[in-house]
Amino acid sequence: MFALSVMILVRKIAGAFVESSNSIMSFFSGGSSSSTSNPVGFNVFVVFFLAVFIAALAIIGAVLLIEKGFSDSNKEYLDLVNEVAHKTSSLVLLNAVLFVYSFIVSNASVNSVVLIDVVLGLMSMIWVIGILSVAFELKETKMDNIYVGLVIYIAHIIIISIAGWIVVNHYAGMLTDVISELIGAI
Repeated sequence: MFALSVMILVRKIAGAFVESSNSIMSFFSGGSSSSTSNPVGFNVFVVFFLAVFIAALAIIGAVLLIEKGFSDSNKEYLDLVNEVAHKTSSLVLLNAVLFVYSFIVSNASVNSVVLIDVVLGLMSMIWVIGILSVAFELKETKMDNIYVGLVIYIAHIIIISIAGWIVVNHYAGMLTDVISELIGAI
């Protein structure tokens, strides 16, 4: 649902950008110009879904490796996936709110951006708390649990940064193509 919500919101934002750029192009060309179409499609859903899914699996794998390295845990990967899913189950409700709101919002007003930011912030907090709670429930660790949590958090930030960098680089080419087309039309 998160990836679908992102696709809908990005499509609406890109649509507003393309509509504004088409009116600017028609203004400068005297009303007779070719219009640019919205470049955002189903591929945004696929890229965001894969990025979020693979990043979540990698984060849980890193948590498992850190947990096994700093304690005598004998937890399996699927057990940890189930534990994190249980602790972050409220994300389903927030994803549903974001999904419904992505259909309702028609423009990028200040109120809509604030609500989207609040929902995304809550989602991030719940995810991080769910991941870090694993470190604080460890028994007989080789160092204090706060340091294990810090290592988990650093690994989490690194994996999220890599996933974000990949997604941004994937769409940077699309954005430069649209801007080049707009500049070429003017």
